Amino acid sequence: MDEKLGNLRDTSLKLAEKLTELKHLDSQIETDTSVDEPEDEIIQSQEYQEKGKEISAPFPPDRIEKSQPFEVSEIEFAGPLILRDGSKVYIALFTCAVSQGIHVELIPSLSAECFIQAFLRFISRRAVCKIIYSDNAKTFKRVDKELKYLCKNENVSRFIVRNGITWKFIVEGAPWWGGFWKRLVRSVKTCLKRILGKSSLTYEELYTVLVEIEVVINSRLITYLYSNANEPDPLSLSHFLTGSKLIVLPSPNAVPKSSKSDLIKRWKQIIIVRPFFGKCCIKSIFWN
Repeated sequence: MDEKLGNLRDTSLKLAEKLTELKHLDSQIETDTSVDEPEDEIIQSQEYQEKGKEISAPFPPDRIEKSQPFEVSEIEFAGPLILRDGSKVYIALFTCAVSQGIHVELIPSLSAECFIQAFLRFISRRAVCKIIYSDNAKTFKRVDKELKYLCKNENVSRFIVRNGITWKFIVEGAPWWGGFWKRLVRSVKTCLKRILGKSSLTYEELYTVLVEIEVVINSRLITYLYSNANEPDPLSLSHFLTGSKLIVLPSPNAVPKSSKSDLIKRWKQIIIVRPFFGKCCIKSIFWN
């Protein structure tokens, strides 16, 4: 009995050694094609197992051709937002098609007059646009009935023609058009909702917060951040928009805690909102 166990142990050890050698010589051993599946059947089975993948459409020429910042822009409206006095305001978001930088304007209504004033402020601080993309009128209708005819308004059309601007509408029933500028709208709205919550601000306070949101989004890095101080500064979107890095003024550390002044209380609320916004906004931008 002991002799049989010894022979079995020796056989097992030899088999283990042979298997180890086979693993090392696997690349040199020719496989027996008689036991393998035909190549065409393997390819066919892989095709059935793979999940379907959508083929990404090529970028339109307006997004890849060299141009000045905001020369090709998209406009999107968001809101309404409720102010402290109960009135409603809306966000007009202009997005650069090439760099994906943003410009934020706060407008009291969706009328043609308010849009023209916001657009004048935009081109005065940025540049005169050559091409503007926007949602189709049927998409505008869901926000407000007045938006349906906003871009077809006689005053708006006259202003656009006088400044040599081409207005392009996205295709009806194609929600994937304009996805990249809608993501930026979602980033702004998500951060505002998370930070402000149910609190309300005045018009000036909300406008200030939105402009600081614009700075944070336009300051996101697009190149590697070096750990060595002697290395060049990483590029951000602001370098393409203004030629330098955008800076937000730091919040003061010393603020009176016990003060009856309404101004101090409102300023303290803005100070509390600002640092949390930076973290939340950056996460929202990269997650979306």
